[in-house]
Amino acid sequence: MKTFTCAGFAIALAMLAGCGGSQNAATSVEPQPSFGLPLTASRDTSQSGALLYVVGTGHVYIFTYPKGGLVGQTTIYDGSDDCSDKNGDVFVTGEDSISVFAHGDTKPYRKLSVPGDAYACSIDPTTGNLAVLGTVGVMVFKKAKGHYELLYNSTFVPRQCGYDNKGNLFVDGYLYSKFKFAELPKGSANFIEISVGQDIVGGEVQWDGKYITVEDDGGYGVATIYRLQVSGSRATIAGKTRLTQAAMMPLLSWIYDGAIIIPYSIGSGYKDIAVGFWNYPAGGKAIKTIAKGFHSPEALSAVTISAAPK
Repeated sequence: MKTFTCAGFAIALAMLAGCGGSQNAATSVEPQPSFGLPLTASRDTSQSGALLYVVGTGHVYIFTYPKGGLVGQTTIYDGSDDCSDKNGDVFVTGEDSISVFAHGDTKPYRKLSVPGDAYACSIDPTTGNLAVLGTVGVMVFKKAKGHYELLYNSTFVPRQCGYDNKGNLFVDGYLYSKFKFAELPKGSANFIEISVGQDIVGGEVQWDGKYITVEDDGGYGVATIYRLQVSGSRATIAGKTRLTQAAMMPLLSWIYDGAIIIPYSIGSGYKDIAVGFWNYPAGGKAIKTIAKGFHSPEALSAVTISAAPK
């Protein structure tokens, strides 16, 4: 079994036990004022109250789900990714911080400080811990608040991360343009490098209810979701979901309740942007798009679903 060794200082994967122990950052800080529109009563009451949060470079947009009516927005600069927990809280990564929104709110009730940029996140469903990828490596916030634990490893540059339903953390990335994939088993101090057997561009990593998945967003007009069965240091491709949309440049996806949602730009620029919905795992052509309500020019980057708190 191959594990990562502690070496160097490069940006890369973190071991929760770390080399010479962990480091702590500053505590969470008071949120800065934001200029958002309050959530209105136009929420889709025919459904469960779930909301779609779409992250752009200048704003976070809130839509009803699945109807797609815009009900709120807030100004945020350099947003990169978002993720959500079982309580409906939404975490938006960006420059120097992670903003935490309660379900339906347009103002963060907490901000978590990080050095440099934070560009990916995932919540451990078994503990509520928040894993964040950023300029300095992998950071883990216990219970998604307070201090983070920062640990280093120089094996490869991480890109995205995702927990499965048992609290195992998976990370994809690259080394000299070659796809890399690794797992930190729950309770372990070491990441295990996993052989996938196929070169993937690499993108969003998430749990679909049965498999850990990796999005290959390197296509033009197409995205592929690989469903992986992981055993030890090897992963078997259990299936693929191919998503198509004319002239689509796909970004970071979110799988939810039989659907997969992806923001994308159309063509080579950001003049035309949209969010598409596909059946999952069937894939194929988009069954719905949201193309209105976004500021222009603005690039979109990621989406997540905020389930209504029980």
